[in-house]
Amino acid sequence: MFSAVYGVLLRPLPYADSARLVVMFNNQSRVDLDDVRERTQLLEAGSAVTVQPVDFTGGREPVRLDAGLVDADFFNILGVKPELGRTITREEDQVGGPKVVVVSHAFWQQQLGGDPQVLGKTIPLSGQPYTVIA
Repeated sequence: MFSAVYGVLLRPLPYADSARLVVMFNNQSRVDLDDVRERTQLLEAGSAVTVQPVDFTGGREPVRLDAGLVDADFFNILGVKPELGRTITREEDQVGGPKVVVVSHAFWQQQLGGDPQVLGKTIPLSGQPYTVIA
């Protein structure tokens, strides 16, 4: 029983300074998150993730995926750097900004054939073109 509890609840997250990360589950709007960022004195930085299903139709068969819609601070807060390319910029993190995507290693290998020239290419997600930046 302890190993299950440790593995699910107690084991440190695989991120730098993981003991300093706080996760809040809430249904806040982006405006609310910006307000929390401006008014709080307890948090050093903040980021948001919204998970939603998307359809990738650029392969042999359509694939339904759970995509994490993240803001420009997400990767920096976790201390994560992409294997190829870059993460989202503040200019891209705007309503109506360019549609860009950071793909996982598994998606890159399985759906994009591990193509090292994938950066800058466009892939279809739920009928919309997204430019691969990482």
